[in-house]
Amino acid sequence: MRWLPLLLLAASCGGDLTELVLVLDTDLMVPSELELIDLRIEGPTGEPVVDTRVDFRREDAPTLPLSLGLVLDGSDPDPVVVTARGTTTTGTIERTIVTSFVRNSSRALPLRLQASCEGQVCDASMTCGDSGECESPDVPGDSLPAWTGEPSDFAFVP
Repeated sequence: MRWLPLLLLAASCGGDLTELVLVLDTDLMVPSELELIDLRIEGPTGEPVVDTRVDFRREDAPTLPLSLGLVLDGSDPDPVVVTARGTTTTGTIERTIVTSFVRNSSRALPLRLQASCEGQVCDASMTCGDSGECESPDVPGDSLPAWTGEPSDFAFVP
């Protein structure tokens, strides 16, 4: 089962692809601890490119990690704002990453919802990071590792 709609792009497209591959994961057990993830991705225009919910309580729920290829379809490579909000059995976890595409490159964008971030309240300009502490959401695109696999799905970023 696909967890996000496929938006008319084949993984075998030729040429140099400008792509970010979101790899979404958690250290929580699903669905006994993490029930839902709401995922919103905004492109350079600020419009949502992806706005979806993954319900791990469903029988046909996907397994983690989830991957989504974001392919640059416009000329402006940045910024891309990715926000994942997890609903746990006892609260919520939210993480935001602001990054950019690297032209003619496929980069992995790991986003991990950490149990240590549950209930963590950060200033509006910060997000809860892998350490469970508040940190800047800014991650330079050229600092992301190269992606060599195939994501589960694709979405265009205008």
